[in-house]
Amino acid sequence: MDDLQCKVAIGAMLHDIGKVLYRSSDGRNHSRSGFEFLRDEIGLKDHDILDQVLYHHADLLRGSSIAEDSPAYITYMADNIASAADRREKDSQDTAAGFDRSVPLGSVFNILNGNHENFHYSPTTMDRNGKINYPSADPVSFDSSFYGSVEQGVRDALKGLSDDSSINVEYINSLLGILEAYLTYIPSSTALSQQTDVSLYDHMKLTAALANCILPWLRAEGVSDYRKELFADAGAFYEKEVFYLFSMDISGIQSFIYQQFGTEDVLKNLRARSFYLEIMMENFVDTLLRSAGLSRANLIYSGGGHAYIILPNTSSCREAAEQFAQSTNAWLQETFGIDLYLGTGGAPCSARTLENVPEGSYGDLFRTVSRRISWSKSHRYSASQIRMLNRGKVRDGARECRICHRSDMLTEENLCSICSGLTAFSSRILDPKSQFFVIRNQEGGSAQMPVYKDQSVTTADLQSVRDMIRQDDHYVSTYSKNEMYAGYQYATNLWVADYSSARTLQELVDNGRGISRLGVIRADVDNLGTAFVSGFPQKYQTLSRAAAFSRTLSMFFKWHVNGLLKNGGYRLEDGGTDIRGISDVSASSADQGTGPRNATVIYAGGDDLFIVGAWKDIIEFSVDLHRSLEAFSIGALKISAGIGMFNEKYPISYIASQSGDLESASKDRDGKNAVTLFTEKGHTYKWDEFIDEVLGEKFSLLNRFFSFSKETSERGKAFLYNILELFREAEDRINLARLAYLLARLEPARKPGDEKAEEYRELYGEFRKKLYEWQRNEKDRKQFVTAVYIYAYLIRGEE
Repeated sequence: MDDLQCKVAIGAMLHDIGKVLYRSSDGRNHSRSGFEFLRDEIGLKDHDILDQVLYHHADLLRGSSIAEDSPAYITYMADNIASAADRREKDSQDTAAGFDRSVPLGSVFNILNGNHENFHYSPTTMDRNGKINYPSADPVSFDSSFYGSVEQGVRDALKGLSDDSSINVEYINSLLGILEAYLTYIPSSTALSQQTDVSLYDHMKLTAALANCILPWLRAEGVSDYRKELFADAGAFYEKEVFYLFSMDISGIQSFIYQQFGTEDVLKNLRARSFYLEIMMENFVDTLLRSAGLSRANLIYSGGGHAYIILPNTSSCREAAEQFAQSTNAWLQETFGIDLYLGTGGAPCSARTLENVPEGSYGDLFRTVSRRISWSKSHRYSASQIRMLNRGKVRDGARECRICHRSDMLTEENLCSICSGLTAFSSRILDPKSQFFVIRNQEGGSAQMPVYKDQSVTTADLQSVRDMIRQDDHYVSTYSKNEMYAGYQYATNLWVADYSSARTLQELVDNGRGISRLGVIRADVDNLGTAFVSGFPQKYQTLSRAAAFSRTLSMFFKWHVNGLLKNGGYRLEDGGTDIRGISDVSASSADQGTGPRNATVIYAGGDDLFIVGAWKDIIEFSVDLHRSLEAFSIGALKISAGIGMFNEKYPISYIASQSGDLESASKDRDGKNAVTLFTEKGHTYKWDEFIDEVLGEKFSLLNRFFSFSKETSERGKAFLYNILELFREAEDRINLARLAYLLARLEPARKPGDEKAEEYRELYGEFRKKLYEWQRNEKDRKQFVTAVYIYAYLIRGEE
């Protein structure tokens, strides 16, 4: 990025900072208060940046004497596009009638997928411990004291970035981290007549992204009079295809992570592979942004191996994107063969399209991009590349990598170069002391892994990063994990679901209860693609809202899942109820829940996850996951899951495949929103049915009856196996007679005066009555069989 482009990004990113001051204690025009705050308190002196803050609204801009090529005109236009200002009742300041500075941030899910809600977030900043700020229908008000604390936090953080001589792309990325930390739960607009579901952070970030597209487009078109193009003739500019929506998607992720056939350090290798791909994808994004002269402000979404980026619609930028795709896939083929491929696609668009004018144009844009990615994936290789791949056929009897079964580039330990590198690198990747991950323009060394052509990643502490920035000519960039470092030029933070309670699969099983089995859950949000493109009503389908939606959902899977696992809520033994309210599901104190789950995240991002653990913890976590997403999205999003149970020695590739089949069985259920356990047939339920009827009713009664005393517990083991056979078969008179016989054998004797014995007889009466009812009904029989399986696993030891 050149000097002016950096200034445009920073000015656009800070253009609405005065809203925090206005809502705190400064009742003046927020453009002026923001300008003076940055100039006098933060120490920014650059007039190009300050003018963008002061003149980003028409009333002040119209009467100004700034130059016709001032970047203030760019930010004015970018702000209007980002907020769809043409649909506002008037171009006014917050002091105008119809605005209320105490209005909270509304949930972006209020109007998604047919919702008509009015939920809001509590006043807070981002929580480092992963506590979820669930939206609530209860009255919420943002007072001046809250905004005062945000103002102070922003002031302290920005003072570390006040050196005008160091304004560059690292400055911009550091600024993004500060704004995300403090402005994520603050509304951009407080207009009473508008949806207030886009945060100030999302609005300021998107404004910067659009501004950084407008400047290169103006240059490419030879436009030097910004005032005329962007202010006087603004109506015509809205119709011009200034922007280029670009997307990339990695194919082969699941196979790369899960196709492992080795038995040593399986858990560590799985987590290392998952995080390695995360770093690789983020480096792909940054590589493209650098080649296009942009910052991470232009990254609209990244997660699950997929990314959306808004680029300038210039020939040089389109060529940069095409060259990036070609060189990236050439490197992927050279390094991973046909295992990984980057599908790409893009389409030009106007400001009106980003605002969904005319209605439907926004959805058409995303569908066009999606079709082009699909075309890219179906035309992966040229004829010369296919001939080269054919020359690489494996000879009969050739050695194979003992982890992934690849047969080329093997070491003496029968490991391919990638598996060998990951084995050496995995301990450092997963070490909590590894704060930073540094990209360098140099390959080599067992402590480094390739992430692009002639680039590798290694771990480092803070001091090492500082030293590399100053002294290492090969230094490229740095990423941190789940930390918000506000210091200049240190790192781009990545939110990563990295919770783990054990180092090995065996340890997970050993720390479990009941049968020694590994539990695995694979889960995926239902119909997310449809929700992303057309889930909002037509008038609200804009890039601004889509960016807020995608970032919010990504945070759930990449960050909040850590909190759900750290502070579990649901317990099987508690009769089917969560022992805390949903609002406390990620509370920091363990005594508010069941404590940390015995589980490890293999992958969570985008809209899906893969987690392993002790079988009971996985079932309980699945309930937490469903309830949390339901509350988080106000019921707008549903999730389907597959839960499998396996011996810990079973090959992880088969575990992944079979649990994926279970997830598919849930997706095949009418309306989805389901969970499948054990096998693909016979144990698929809608979530409410599973939680309320299988667990809350049938399992709960089994647990209460057979846990009443040690004697009943011992008698229950034999009874369960006999009763299962009866409930698997259709109702007939013989089965009813056999059921009566089995129940009669359980009937306790009368013991007059013995209160516990009488309590047990009452419980037995309830149990007998329910079993007769359930045996006559096919739905109840099926549910009872599943409940018996779960209870049997709970009371059995290792087999």
